[in-house]
Amino acid sequence: MKKYIFLFLFLILSHFSIGQDISLLLSKLEAQKDNPTRSELMYQVAGEYQRLGAYKKAIEYYEKSLQTHQASTNETLLTKSKISQNYAHLKDYTNAVNTNEEILGYYRTNAQEAPLVKMLNETSDYCQYGEMYDKALAYNTELIKIHQKNNNLPALNQVYNNLGIIYRRQGNKAKSVENFTKAIDVNKTLLREKKSRSEVDAFTQINTGVTYLQLNEYKKANFHFEEAIKIADSQNDKKLKASAYNFGAIAHYLSDENNTALTYVAQAQSIAEENKDDENLLIAYQTLSQIYQSEEDYRDAQDFQLRYQELKSKLEKQRQQAIQLSLEKEVEVEKKENEMKSLIAEKDRQEAALKQSELERQKQEQELKIRENELVLLKKNQELQVAKFAAQEAEQKRIQQLLELTQQKAETEKQRLLAEAKTQEAERQSLIAKQRQLESNVKSRDLLSARFEQKVQAEQFKQEKYIRYLAIGVIGLVLGILFFVYRGLRITRKLNNQLSDKNEEIEKANIALHAKQEEINVQNEELQQTQEEVLAQRDALEIANRSLERNNQDVKDSITYASRIQQAVLPSLDTFRTSLPESFVLYKPRDIVSGDFYWLEEVENKIILIVADCTGHGVPGAFTSMLGGAGLAEIVFQKRILEPDKILSELHLYIRNSLKQKTTQSRDGMDVAIAVIDKEQRTLEYSGAKNPIILIQNGELQQIKGDKMPIGGEQREIERIFTKHTIPLDIKTTFYLFSDGYQDQFGGANKRKFSSAQMRDLLLQIHTKDMNEQKSILKGTIEKWKEDGNEEQLDDILVVGVRI
Repeated sequence: MKKYIFLFLFLILSHFSIGQDISLLLSKLEAQKDNPTRSELMYQVAGEYQRLGAYKKAIEYYEKSLQTHQASTNETLLTKSKISQNYAHLKDYTNAVNTNEEILGYYRTNAQEAPLVKMLNETSDYCQYGEMYDKALAYNTELIKIHQKNNNLPALNQVYNNLGIIYRRQGNKAKSVENFTKAIDVNKTLLREKKSRSEVDAFTQINTGVTYLQLNEYKKANFHFEEAIKIADSQNDKKLKASAYNFGAIAHYLSDENNTALTYVAQAQSIAEENKDDENLLIAYQTLSQIYQSEEDYRDAQDFQLRYQELKSKLEKQRQQAIQLSLEKEVEVEKKENEMKSLIAEKDRQEAALKQSELERQKQEQELKIRENELVLLKKNQELQVAKFAAQEAEQKRIQQLLELTQQKAETEKQRLLAEAKTQEAERQSLIAKQRQLESNVKSRDLLSARFEQKVQAEQFKQEKYIRYLAIGVIGLVLGILFFVYRGLRITRKLNNQLSDKNEEIEKANIALHAKQEEINVQNEELQQTQEEVLAQRDALEIANRSLERNNQDVKDSITYASRIQQAVLPSLDTFRTSLPESFVLYKPRDIVSGDFYWLEEVENKIILIVADCTGHGVPGAFTSMLGGAGLAEIVFQKRILEPDKILSELHLYIRNSLKQKTTQSRDGMDVAIAVIDKEQRTLEYSGAKNPIILIQNGELQQIKGDKMPIGGEQREIERIFTKHTIPLDIKTTFYLFSDGYQDQFGGANKRKFSSAQMRDLLLQIHTKDMNEQKSILKGTIEKWKEDGNEEQLDDILVVGVRI
């Protein structure tokens, strides 16, 4: 029976998508008690999850492995490196960098240069992906010192190239060109020494050319793009060659050399189509559309714009599908692991029941053996008693013979004593006669005769006493022998009775054991039937789940497409970097689409920044946010209203009219904060509809609250007028606009709101840091707050920070 249960569980587990290896490993882990072995099994489980792309589960088991057993230093470093890689796969670059920092600290302390260089390069990449540029600069500066000491020119070339990219993303064009130029100089030295060109050289040439494009130095840019084309051609790198042609086309287009630009982009398109290089093909379509539009060839421009949009939608859909597939895989893995653990627990329960049944059977067999041994012992005792009884009979006969012999001896002794007594009596009588004859003459003889008579009497008394004691002893001995004989017979009878009772008990136990075995067989049959019913129910449930998942996927696809539209309407990061170089946007919708939105435009030397929180979230909030964006465009660009208080008043009227709130019961609207930066006057003007602004100057934090009236909704006053606050920008100023999602998020150990006070304290602590680092800290803090309280995100989160 036990064999069949194991076979059944094996067949079920073998169908799990997470793999047989994980099933076996988790089974071993459940049964293992030794911590070092458990730690090694957890490490192997984590590796399997990483291979399958279930990165969160991989991190979970790698961390459990470290916590279960103190491994060697090299094993610990390797495990932490694995954790960092999984965070990077999840695009959680903050945790990836923090984990690598622990490893870097060890390598620096122990002067291990080779692994230190490898880890510095990896951590620098994570910092760039996570927009932590200040940290990336620090790591690359450390690498330069190491490579200059070792005169490692290829590595120096790569680091200078990285620095050029980082400075370019920060907007520091001069520093970017300086580092790209250094990379080119190092490459020239390498080319002289090695007489060959590498792929890294081509990347450096392209990056340098892009930097010159941003400086509007198109001839210098073209020179570097031409060099990149030559290197890519010599290396037969089609993708790199297409990229270089694309950038060359852009440079010629910006130089108003449209014919040459068309030649270059045609080359890029041909190479990209031949190699199915969608990324370069997308750039080629967009460039062709812009060139034809500048040539007023609107038909071709529209044709390539449509191709661009179709390919972009295709790539975006693939990206979203990959993200969705990853999320579904995580959920599936979690589900399958829970199912597997349940089956393992059920298997353990059945094994325990079988073991208990086996123990009971063994116990019954043991009791039966004990009873058999007792029976054997009783038989041996009975034989001993019989032998003992025979010995007692022989002893009794010997004692009887001894007694008869003793009686004969006593009778002989008695006859002898009687004869002696008669002789003494005769002598006494003779003496008495003699005494009577001599009585008159010898008085002394009379006295002697009296004494002799006393002596004779004493001796006679002594002889009679001895005979009496001997008779009593013989009688007692006979009685004792008779007592022991009687007692032996009684014990033998009692042992025979006990042996009979034991035999009856053994017979009853055998009958009960047979009945128990029959009961176990019936229970096993019922268990098999129950398992078959559970499997049938599970199959039906899976069919229903697949249908529900298809419906959910259709809805999710629609909402995802809506989110792309909403993202396209929001200002791009490039727009922020151009107008507000030192700024960040932390934007975390609760659902796929958001009711929070931000708006940024530069008009008449004024920068208008708006943060809004619409009624609700998800799809309803997203519709309201789209309506708000359209209203702001009309107010600012058509009506040319640029004062924040008047923008709010106009936006209030626009929302009420658009939603017909005078005649309907609609109360939808939004809370808004507007900051207008006047570059000429060096002032910041702020107005708020419920939403505040936080200003930090000279290390002092000031919060200016908005008016207690929303945009839209019920209006009882004749005209809704908002307050305008003016702040001079004669000193360094950092300010923040935000919705209420961050401060209202529940979490922490006590499951309470994060609170506005705690948010103000956090902003004051981090306001001097790099803006991207501030964003990372804010993001990491609120994620940890949710995790500590085991809470989901309750509302859309939007925080915009600006330093002037």
